[in-house]
Amino acid sequence: RAKAASANSSSPVPASAETPTSSAAPPPAEAEAAKPAKPKNSSKSTKSSKSTKSSKSTKPSFRPMAAPLTEFPKPLLPIQVATADSASATAEATPMVNPPPPNAAALPATPAPEANAAAGANAPPVAAAAAVPPSSSPSSTAAAVAPSAESNGAAATSSKAADEKPPLDLSKSGKFKLDLGTLKPKQEEGAGHTEALAKGDHDVGAKGNLATLTTPRAAQEVALSVRGKPKHGHKQLFRVSPKTLGAGKINFAWQPGGKMIATASNPSKEHKEMVVMLFRRDGSVYNRATLEGGNCTWLEWDSQGTVLGILQEGVGMHLWELPPEGSTTLTAPATLCPNITVHTTFCKWSKMAQQLAIGTKQGKVIIYNKSESVMCMHDRKGKHGAPVTCGDWLFDNRLALASGQRVKISQPISETSSRWESFSKFRLGGWLSKVPRNIRAAGPPTRLSFALGYPPYVAVCVGEKYLLTFDTTRTNDDMGLTFPDDYGVITSFRWLPKNVLLVCLSNGYVTMVDFGALVAMQSSNKLPEKVSSMSTSKVFNDYLQEMSVVQMNEGEARIATCGDHSLKILQVDQAGLEVLTEVPLGRNFTVGEFLDQVEWDSDGQGLAVSSTDGYLYVHELAENKA
Repeated sequence: RAKAASANSSSPVPASAETPTSSAAPPPAEAEAAKPAKPKNSSKSTKSSKSTKSSKSTKPSFRPMAAPLTEFPKPLLPIQVATADSASATAEATPMVNPPPPNAAALPATPAPEANAAAGANAPPVAAAAAVPPSSSPSSTAAAVAPSAESNGAAATSSKAADEKPPLDLSKSGKFKLDLGTLKPKQEEGAGHTEALAKGDHDVGAKGNLATLTTPRAAQEVALSVRGKPKHGHKQLFRVSPKTLGAGKINFAWQPGGKMIATASNPSKEHKEMVVMLFRRDGSVYNRATLEGGNCTWLEWDSQGTVLGILQEGVGMHLWELPPEGSTTLTAPATLCPNITVHTTFCKWSKMAQQLAIGTKQGKVIIYNKSESVMCMHDRKGKHGAPVTCGDWLFDNRLALASGQRVKISQPISETSSRWESFSKFRLGGWLSKVPRNIRAAGPPTRLSFALGYPPYVAVCVGEKYLLTFDTTRTNDDMGLTFPDDYGVITSFRWLPKNVLLVCLSNGYVTMVDFGALVAMQSSNKLPEKVSSMSTSKVFNDYLQEMSVVQMNEGEARIATCGDHSLKILQVDQAGLEVLTEVPLGRNFTVGEFLDQVEWDSDGQGLAVSSTDGYLYVHELAENKA
């Protein structure tokens, strides 16, 4: 009886039942059992808590958020925030979007309003907003992603091979790690370099080794067009109108692999909020999130295509991590240290690792390592004397940043690290003293890009009319490029293989500069003002806004340009530039509105272009039938 009574008294109470409180003390045995176990090393924990309290006054504060309504994957939790010269403190990235209610059913894929694929243009459009109704409060919805047949086949293969003894894999044993980060890539043919990247401090143009070249005028003032039959066909995958995205500027980015495309826009002028949408390749809406605050100033996927970086004006950085492929879990963006990232002036993902470089208006350099959940802020070693305005990652994971009158290039950053160590510094003050006053007064560099060869050239755009290129080995002379005044300002520039540089000018012109040929001519003292290694072509009659370049497997480069009311696909031939195909978009000229951004997917098949009046056009190249 005593055993039965004790068993009944210790039976658990259902969670839904209310448990009455009692002031009577429990029996001694039960009271002893009810006492919590004394933690070990209590003195150490007390000391650590005291040190944590003392360090809070010197660390940035983080905005507390309400707990989610349902169990939700916690992206970026916790984040280790550290400085290069001080102790580290732990902080959390707080979700900025409320997750869906519990047991929320995944919605079926719904085409975008103007989805017009191979099904035919006469099919009635289906509203994308029907799948995801807009809301003034933060929201996040997603559609279920069915596992592919390949994943099912892989699961069957793995279960069949479970009985077989696998071969020894040292990389998974924890005792062996292969690090290829210090290996140098193969020298590119025609690069003109045999030396390594120069180390230390260097003055660009200080010793008189600066040649300023004026690019040639176009041979004809008529815009290029397709010669003969177009080399590629094209079809429209879908189109999204201002009814969905809002009548304003759009930021978009292709996911690596081309399965999805992300957009960020402000659909309502009355409410200060930003809507981020994820579209599948067929135009259906996969997910969307509403973020309170200002406009989007930067949108980019990481190299693996699993994390979307979003920079919001006046708010800071958001990171949106997608669930694993085949999962129906709903995710939402999370903020990344808003008290720090609200001051961001430059950010870019690494080309080979989940590392995000951030530069601030105070001149600080921050490296966030997603895989390690560590953010390292460099107060001394990576600090610039002025706001960080532009930069680029090299393929060996070096980082170059420009601010004020200098450019810094780091040591290769390990994939498991977030430490900045300077390798080279290039001062631009000596060069600026030799250029016209209007260039000196143009301000700090606005764009920076590495060439594709190794060791690379660096191209830096200063103001809107001048382009400086310098050799990182300090073997060849530095070169400055100027352009005819009536050709407009520099809108973009891209490097091609073999150190060929393409520069877009706003009045419809594209200038091509072969630096391999320039170096060869320079070494033989044959460097006139206008040389045959440069050429200029008129691509559009009225304006040229943007250019995108993708490297194909065959070594060729596909070039997409947007201007006037169409897209033009170009390639480089012996005579200069050739138009492969032209994609009309059916736009009418409107004062103050124009095509704004163009971007290839990673395979060079999908092509998207946005406009300043809220349209997104997504097309795909197709081979012409014989």
